[in-house]
Amino acid sequence: MSISINQAVEDILQNLAEIPLADSTVRYYGFCYQTVLQYCAENGKDRFSYEDASHFFDLQKERVKQGEICETYALIMRKAAFALADYLSSGELHWGRRSYRQFPLPEHLQRILDGFESSMVHMLSEWSVRLILQMSREFLLFLVERECIELSDMKIYHIGEFISQESPKHISHKLNLTWPIKKFLHYLYDKDLISINADIFLENPVPARKKVLPCLEDSEIEALFSKVDRSSIRGKRDYAIIKLALDTGMRWSDIAGLKLSEINWQEKEICISQKKTGIP
Repeated sequence: MSISINQAVEDILQNLAEIPLADSTVRYYGFCYQTVLQYCAENGKDRFSYEDASHFFDLQKERVKQGEICETYALIMRKAAFALADYLSSGELHWGRRSYRQFPLPEHLQRILDGFESSMVHMLSEWSVRLILQMSREFLLFLVERECIELSDMKIYHIGEFISQESPKHISHKLNLTWPIKKFLHYLYDKDLISINADIFLENPVPARKKVLPCLEDSEIEALFSKVDRSSIRGKRDYAIIKLALDTGMRWSDIAGLKLSEINWQEKEICISQKKTGIP
């Protein structure tokens, strides 16, 4: 963005007031931003990047050690600082929870990741897209750390090193590691951004398992319903929820989002698009 740091701070505080946050909370963040602006003035900065936000927080941690401020105040200033870096970088205010371990990708890699996201949003569920993007981003950061800035410089051993590094975090769900990377590499290959076909390298063979799903006995179902007070409005609601789950196998997310317009009373049908898969 081309706006000044001071203007960005004013915009953020205005946005916070419109969320809305309490007036006292907005004033509190105003005090935080006074410290940020002082940091910028003392260091001659007319821009404020993620690196600046990280350095600013390091200084606040030193102040905590010296007993000048409490740790809670330092963490709040961290949130304010990174929100400012976000706003100046993208023009958008991201005020929710965030991981401060994440660092921005080089612009050309971020554009590739954005294109990859656009290719998936209408094909996969929101949760799947989020998982794939998170793992793909971690892979790109890994390449940057290995000084492999251009994807054309990527070698097959980079993939192996990344899988080895991340595998301990996915012992019971290896597919959550290999599947996202495999999809990302497919995308890069199809776009002629890489010449590596890593399908075999990322196969995830697992032994066939027979899973016996538990079921409720009639007596257990009767005991479950006996605890529902069907004389009250809430009890009738609870009965309907339990009955739907038992008789149709609908997921809780689909039951919670069910609309009256999705129920065809004459045909005795419920027609929904499943939240997890997007499949009608």
